[in-house]
Amino acid sequence: PRRGTQTTFLTYGFVDQHQTKLEGTDTTEATSANAGYFDFGSFEEFQVGGAGSSAENYGGGASMSITVKSGGDRFTGSWYSDWMGDATIGNNVPANLQESNSRDDNGFFVRNALARGNPTDRQYDINFNAGGPLWKGKAWGFFSYRLNDQYRYSLGIDELARSKLTNPYTFKGTFQLNRNNQVIGFLNKR
Repeated sequence: PRRGTQTTFLTYGFVDQHQTKLEGTDTTEATSANAGYFDFGSFEEFQVGGAGSSAENYGGGASMSITVKSGGDRFTGSWYSDWMGDATIGNNVPANLQESNSRDDNGFFVRNALARGNPTDRQYDINFNAGGPLWKGKAWGFFSYRLNDQYRYSLGIDELARSKLTNPYTFKGTFQLNRNNQVIGFLNKR
């Protein structure tokens, strides 16, 4: 997938009334695309709705509500990473697309011949997080970091372009006031 781009989506005929909430905070950037680039490793859960959203939503489009991990009474952490390099990427350009205006049996063609199919040269994604007790049974902390770095070519241009998306930190602190009430502090940079 391409990094550094946002894709518009349509939900039950609505293309411009979407809403994204991160820890209850409205992070909607534009109403026809998702709000920014996320630190997926920090997610405890998320809900996506296309119809029948709650009264908290201001429009009729899709809604996404994301809850971030909180830590707990036991120290835990996780690490995710992936890497893709030019040696792991196949060139799957069909013969007819390697020539201009050469139609296949289904009528597909390109006006300008394609030399390579997947323009990604290399990419990696690093995501780690940790959480645990600050005061057992009373206060917990959580931290997460993500870096997604991709180097790719634009078809028709021989220059390598870099798309670096960083979530340098997601912090969440939870303090249990009493049996029924908590205070939560949340900070996210993306």
